[in-house]
Amino acid sequence: MNRLNEQTCAIITAYRDYDLNGDKISKEENIQRNRELRTSFIANEMWAYYLVGHWQETNEIERSYVISKPQFMSEQEFTDFIKDYMTIDCLTQDACIIHTDKFYILLKDGTTKILGENISINKIEQAFSLWVRKRKLPFKFDYVDEPTSNFGRQYFHICHLLYFR
Repeated sequence: MNRLNEQTCAIITAYRDYDLNGDKISKEENIQRNRELRTSFIANEMWAYYLVGHWQETNEIERSYVISKPQFMSEQEFTDFIKDYMTIDCLTQDACIIHTDKFYILLKDGTTKILGENISINKIEQAFSLWVRKRKLPFKFDYVDEPTSNFGRQYFHICHLLYFR
């Protein structure tokens, strides 16, 4: 995970706590929302891999995606693409992480905050925990799901991403 410092990438999820009516979104609905988000990435020739994490104390699991910028996109196009996908079905994610020249946290209001350069996954966790609604509960990234294809394993090798077997 620490090799994310070497590439333009983003960490984003479609998971949300509540819908527009204030009703709790179920685990199954969030899984479906994430599938639709992944379909959007694939349609735009981007590979997305699950980054599994959880909210400590509640053990509420949340699956985010690690997405690398495709070669055909500029950094600005990639950043704009990620900003667009922070909102799904009129529900905007509290924040997502993007790395271009530095690590930034993109907030729901469209502003960015610099996290730093060459930072660890622990620093990313701290920033993510700070900027979401569950500020009192720290978020912990656990692992990246194992790629299921030879292409996926090759992609992980090229990007220097580690995963559990």
